[in-house]
Amino acid sequence: MRNAYLFALFLVLACVQIAIPATMIVQRERILRDGTQYRFRCAPVNLANALRRGYVALELRAASLESPANTSLYPGQRAYARIEVDDNGFARLNGTSTRPPSAGDYVSGLVLWGGRGGARRTLSLPFDRYYLDGLLAIETKEAVRHQRLDGDHQAYVAVRVLRGQAFLEELYIDDQPIRVFLRGQAKTP
Repeated sequence: MRNAYLFALFLVLACVQIAIPATMIVQRERILRDGTQYRFRCAPVNLANALRRGYVALELRAASLESPANTSLYPGQRAYARIEVDDNGFARLNGTSTRPPSAGDYVSGLVLWGGRGGARRTLSLPFDRYYLDGLLAIETKEAVRHQRLDGDHQAYVAVRVLRGQAFLEELYIDDQPIRVFLRGQAKTP
């Protein structure tokens, strides 16, 4: 009888271990399928310095934004910001609050810098890293070791957003996916 209970407990734990990653995969696939795509500008990306252990650290311009005067947000607090698109087709965040907006797409992040009143806020967004597999990370670092990305190169990320959840699709430099851009850099002497 005891063995039957242990076996049942084992089955329950095995199902839980399978259900958690399966749920995460289903959520990501739903965001990719049903979410709205936005392009967020990055500060010029210097991949040679930004590459850390298989990911590119992104400095998103939209992460720093103005807040309404009646909002008090403090470092470590979760905040929500509406997404708007500018005349050039790039996303920017508008306003922060402690509650999700009732309409429109939004993202949430932790406040890195804040305070009382209508000050600028800086948010830690859930898509501030672009992960690369180990071999490509090494190739990326070698390919751009001598390449400094400055104001002549436009960097942005394509992000899918659905009901406050965001998923980073691709990093672009000069309107080329990062892998295509790097192949072009490798061919240049």
